This record gives sequence, structure tokens and C-alpha cells, in this order.
Amino acid sequence: CGRTPRIATPAMVTADLRVYYDVNKNSVADPGEGVVGLPVRVYDEVAGALLAQGFTDESGRAVFTVPSAGPIRVVVPYLDFQTIVPPSGAAITVLISPRELPSQIP
Repeated sequence: CGRTPRIATPAMVTADLRVYYDVNKNSVADPGEGVVGLPVRVYDEVAGALLAQGFTDESGRAVFTVPSAGPIRVVVPYLDFQTIVPPSGAAITVLISPRELPSQIP
């Protein structure tokens, strides 16, 4: 029989990442709170191959649309953050909370 085996066709998976520093501690990504210039990498979750890389823009966003037959992994190395995005895609928000400093630093 001259049948050709079916190969899984990669679909386009979109990850919409937003990284912000919550200056006023209201848990909302307000204008001016986006973290600019953070490196972001996207990997094929199954094969481990690097699919894309870039940096967050002036609003703290990085949007990637990559071909993948399964889930992808979004990594922000500087923040030690990573998450898996399903083939349906996802919006990802990373909140960096301000830290209270001691009243006196020795």
C-alpha cells in the first residue's frame, strides 16, 4: 500500500509575556511599571530546542509566536522564571514586588 505516514504539523503557539515592577503595590500593571530590556527565551518543551529569543519592550512586553507541535517553555533567566505554555497559547504576567528595606542598613 502506498500510504504516506502522517507527520504532526506544528501549529503556531503564542506567548504574550508582560513583566512589571509593581511600584505602588496595587497588583496592576500600571503605565510606566513595565520592566524594559529583560532577555526572554522560548523553547520547545518536548525537544528542548531554542525556538525564539528577544527582550521585553518599553512596556515590559515580549510576544512570541512560534511553530510547535506541543507546549513551549518561556524563560526569563534574570528573574529565574519559567512557565509552560500550552499549544493554545497564553498571556503571562510576571509581577516583581518591591521589597521593604530595613530602616537602617549597617
